[in-house]
Amino acid sequence: MAYELMIWRDEGITLEKWLEAVDKCELTKPDTAGVALLNPSNGEKVAIQGAHGDVAVKFTERGFLGLLNKTSWHTSFFFRHSYGAFVYTDSLEVPENPVRIAAVKLAKLLDAKIIGEEDEEYHW
Repeated sequence: MAYELMIWRDEGITLEKWLEAVDKCELTKPDTAGVALLNPSNGEKVAIQGAHGDVAVKFTERGFLGLLNKTSWHTSFFFRHSYGAFVYTDSLEVPENPVRIAAVKLAKLLDAKIIGEEDEEYHW
């Protein structure tokens, strides 16, 4: 199971406040489309329905000399009753990681902190 980080406030975050912060952050947008995955063991397609509160993050791949930049959106955050959640990956240690940048911005907009499953706080 993946290690999860949380955008957390002791008094909780409402879905309404979560979506307001998502709308204010230029790197995020609501994403309820869900995902389709391929089961590698049997080739079966599995669809996972998106939920109200799921959030995509904008990734920009720079082209040669700043030309022909490519933009894509990847579902990265999930709303879980009273907090935002996202999966820890080693790439979050890179300051330029779009998910890391978005997490910091969302936490600031919500006057929240970023914590791990063992209550450690991330100060990015």
